[in-house]
Amino acid sequence: MFKKLNVKVLIIILIILLGIYFISEMFDSSERSFKSKLADFDNSNVTALIIESSKGDNVKIVKENDIWKVVSDGKSYLADETTINNNLNILNNLNVKRVAATDKSKWNSFEVVDTMAVRLIVEENNDEVLNMFIGKFSYKQPDNTQQQQNPYQRQQPIITSFVRLDGDDIVYAVDGFLKMNFNADINSYRYKKLTDLNKDDIENLNFSSNLSKPFALSKQDGKWFVNGIQADSTKAVKYINSISKLNSSSFVYDVADNELPTSAYTLKIEGNNFNPIEIKAFPADSVNQYLISSTNVDDALFSGSSSKLFDKIFVGEETFLPEK
Repeated sequence: MFKKLNVKVLIIILIILLGIYFISEMFDSSERSFKSKLADFDNSNVTALIIESSKGDNVKIVKENDIWKVVSDGKSYLADETTINNNLNILNNLNVKRVAATDKSKWNSFEVVDTMAVRLIVEENNDEVLNMFIGKFSYKQPDNTQQQQNPYQRQQPIITSFVRLDGDDIVYAVDGFLKMNFNADINSYRYKKLTDLNKDDIENLNFSSNLSKPFALSKQDGKWFVNGIQADSTKAVKYINSISKLNSSSFVYDVADNELPTSAYTLKIEGNNFNPIEIKAFPADSVNQYLISSTNVDDALFSGSSSKLFDKIFVGEETFLPEK
């Protein structure tokens, strides 16, 4: 009797173990079908990045002869290569935190449908290597317990974005606010540097205007001079520092080059290890005051009033002279 009982017990235990095994295999197989990494491409092989917003705004960034261009509304502009590479790196390092949903019924709640998401396409020679929908994001304040214990160690908020790959039902949760990095605003990707110089390479600045007499700020034996008069070194260095790295994102689109009036102000920057840069200011409307151009980015016009761009560039010789 005991032998029969033992056999029955062993059979039951065996059936339970087999059941556990098959269930675990089923779940393991399901887990293995989930991606741990959403993108895997070589940045140097990418030839296009296409961003489409749910509102119908589209931006296409293409590589032409190793130069990145932003294409929008049939026009092409020089793109900021650093921004493009940073965004491609973000995609290549986009690791899955967890699976948020596995079927279409949850797409609306995570905003990964066509009418709500930002669609992102990466191409290599017209072949798609990534086609992704970026949905909503969640923001979670960190646990303040650790910060209370150590007030010098600030905890960063946890930002999670929800995404879906084209042709895939699964919604993935990933780190970061992706919609901020991949918006369909052309200005986010255009080249913005009126100057990008090493301040120590600048040797001479020639200011000219049809409204005032010209003057030059020149470096001689490590000292700065204004038309032969020694300048206040602190004032000169402060200006050189600001003019060496000059950026603006206030692009003006509704003026063609052939519509520009004669320039009112010109600054020519010369020195070592770079081609001379010429910055001009053209009279404009009351909103922009002046339109600013730079030979460092010859397909752009900038608003002179935005962030007081005109005032930062075009100063008088008294700016550099010692106080009397």
